[in-house]
Amino acid sequence: SGFPEPKFSIENLRIVKSMLIGDKHIKAILAGEDGSTFSAISFNSVDKDLGQFLLNKKGILFNVVGKLVVNEWNNNKKVEFIIDDISVNK
Repeated sequence: SGFPEPKFSIENLRIVKSMLIGDKHIKAILAGEDGSTFSAISFNSVDKDLGQFLLNKKGILFNVVGKLVVNEWNNNKKVEFIIDDISVNK
């Protein structure tokens, strides 16, 4: 208590699938170099570079920074990554 939430950086990801959620949020399935996948969401980003990247740049390697949360909906719990920012690999 009283400490900031930890932030995580994950490198060399690709977008497997992305979709608009509501009017402003982007949900994505991201894949690592080893083929493992995880669910991620970027809130209030549809009109920002981050959201447009997630919707339109499949196949490009990038890195993310954000936090892990437990998403509980309809009595189902799953870990989800909340994206704060990305950087594109050159």
